[in-house]
Amino acid sequence: MSYHLCFDVGGTFTDVVLFDDNTGKITVAKVPTDPDEPINGIRDGLQDAIDKANIPNRDVQEPVRGATTLLTNCLIERKGKKTALVTTKGFRDVIEMAREWRYNIYDLLLKMPEPLVPRYLRRGVAERMDKDGNIIEALDERDLSGIIEDLKKEKVEAIAICFLHSYCNPAHEQKAAELVKKLMPGVEVSISSEVVPEMREYTRCSTVVANAYLLPVAHAHFADLRRELEAMQLSSGLYLMHSGGGVVTSDVAERFPVKLVESGPAAGAMAGMFYGKLIGTPNLVTFDMGGTTAKIALITAEAAHLVNDFEVARIARFEKGSGLPLKIQVINMVEIGAGGGSIASVDELGLLKVGPISSGSKPGPACYDRGGTQPTVTDADLVLGYLNPDNFLQGNMRLRQDLAEKAIGDSLASKMNISVLEAAAGINTVVNETMANAARVHLAEEGKDYRQYSLFAFGGAGPVHAIEVARRVGIRKVICPLSAGVLSAIGLMATPIAMDFVRSHLINLSGIDWKALEALDADMVEEAVSLFSSSGINRKQIKFRRTADMRYRGQGYEINVPIPEAILTNRDANELKQAFFKRYEELYKRYLKAEMPIELVNWRLNAEGKGSLLKIRPRGANGQCGDAALKGHRPVYFPSCRRSFQTPVYDHYSLVPDLKIDGPAIVEQRESTTVVGPGDRICTDSYLNLLVEVAEQQKLG
Repeated sequence: MSYHLCFDVGGTFTDVVLFDDNTGKITVAKVPTDPDEPINGIRDGLQDAIDKANIPNRDVQEPVRGATTLLTNCLIERKGKKTALVTTKGFRDVIEMAREWRYNIYDLLLKMPEPLVPRYLRRGVAERMDKDGNIIEALDERDLSGIIEDLKKEKVEAIAICFLHSYCNPAHEQKAAELVKKLMPGVEVSISSEVVPEMREYTRCSTVVANAYLLPVAHAHFADLRRELEAMQLSSGLYLMHSGGGVVTSDVAERFPVKLVESGPAAGAMAGMFYGKLIGTPNLVTFDMGGTTAKIALITAEAAHLVNDFEVARIARFEKGSGLPLKIQVINMVEIGAGGGSIASVDELGLLKVGPISSGSKPGPACYDRGGTQPTVTDADLVLGYLNPDNFLQGNMRLRQDLAEKAIGDSLASKMNISVLEAAAGINTVVNETMANAARVHLAEEGKDYRQYSLFAFGGAGPVHAIEVARRVGIRKVICPLSAGVLSAIGLMATPIAMDFVRSHLINLSGIDWKALEALDADMVEEAVSLFSSSGINRKQIKFRRTADMRYRGQGYEINVPIPEAILTNRDANELKQAFFKRYEELYKRYLKAEMPIELVNWRLNAEGKGSLLKIRPRGANGQCGDAALKGHRPVYFPSCRRSFQTPVYDHYSLVPDLKIDGPAIVEQRESTTVVGPGDRICTDSYLNLLVEVAEQQKLG
């Protein structure tokens, strides 16, 4: 028998799934995340899933797959190790000068993110390359040796090296790294020509600094995790999810931890892609609402939107430019609101606000009875009747409604002179409208017609809020899958082993040096083959896809263009030009004059090995009517209707295919709950996904 184990470490819970390849059975575990020692939650969750499946640990002979928020939180909370930057003399302030523009031009007290490396740990060394990679000034190794001795006294634990134009010629960075390792053994070293060999000094420097900052943390965490897995007799290997929608071995993840900063959310988006193909719905808005945040991603024509720039640790939550820029490939996900643990408060104007501060897993919402006293979204959901206090996490965590009511009453209702129920309804309305508004803006910015999309809801709190969010956006179909509460962990099984590579190659299409481009491409192919070999994948098993960042000459930014498969064989510059025109018109509905010069800036290679492991089996019609799924009724308050309804409650696992249920209704899973309003209608498919037709307005009854 073949078993696959996957885990996803979230801000509030750690989700684990065990998949039986022979029967298709999925066993689920969900345990609170330990923010101080995340491995505790991983270990407990893995063992819980194995115990529930009633199999010996040694029967799991496939590599464990994981996603984690550890590295993102490390950057946000500035919990990385003491890091230094060695760069070309005269350029040590690049990461502080940044782009010299303001994300809010009207804010006279604007704050910018502090660099991860303070100025006293940024050192310039004598060396210089020109823009073509020719050596103007050789690396002064004596100068560098003196710098290393100074940094040794500062007891730095990691060093980032970023020299001018090293993406064209990495020789100086490589030599500097060798000298650092020789004089400071045990110190982690990261060079920009390995992490992000692309032009643009600021983003390249910011990215390699972040990578170095994370290296000691990643090395220690993944080494400890491998030891824990071996102690559990799960020693077949460890794969980690990276931000671009692929998994890599833990060895690769340790070298490039910055590429894992959107690890968990990316797994959720991959699950959305898988389910979209499975049920024949190519256009999805994935809606992932967990304990800390809610995020969306667009799946169009069964493909996620990839971008090559990302910001982390923003000072202003929704302000682009207020965070640390990372030049990495990520699935384009947008944070649109709060999570179940987000705290509600009354501001100085007496207005109700939700988030951005979260109660996390410690102490958690007040209803968790773990010491939390501030009202959260989960507390409001419980008071409104959406959650069953005795069935949360299959009864493993009993929710205290009295504590939720006290928190809402003391912090909100008393201050606003309203009832606890009205205050809970206010929390629900505010968080839903905030998320709906952010989703509307994102769809508009991407030029997408919301009427062509379905909302795919998952995460512990996703199906609770998804239908009302969709109603406010104007989306008329919501999909709530089975095991929605742990779907990001399931998404790890739908994720191929894959990596992305890039090289800068600035050239006009009218003068392409095809031999140089072929050599650059071959270099990336060899790097991919080398990295994939540790996964037991040879060159013939790897699928390669190429794209290029291109622009009209004079433009400040590029667009990413899919490249015809045989372009290097045909050596046809006109093919490149036509591909650029096609992509430009897709994005902007027009393109400029055909005779304007076009530049190729970066050449990108995506290498994909083994594909999806996930095989969801349909449920056959068994002649049952689904009456056995009805668990009972309870009063549920719907803010849009301003009243409570005696609402039927169903067990999701006891439903049958092609069952139709009119709202209002509650459908409970072990790890999540779907809330269906008056006027909405559920239809189950052969996989027991809930396909919800969303009414324009809820019926008042």
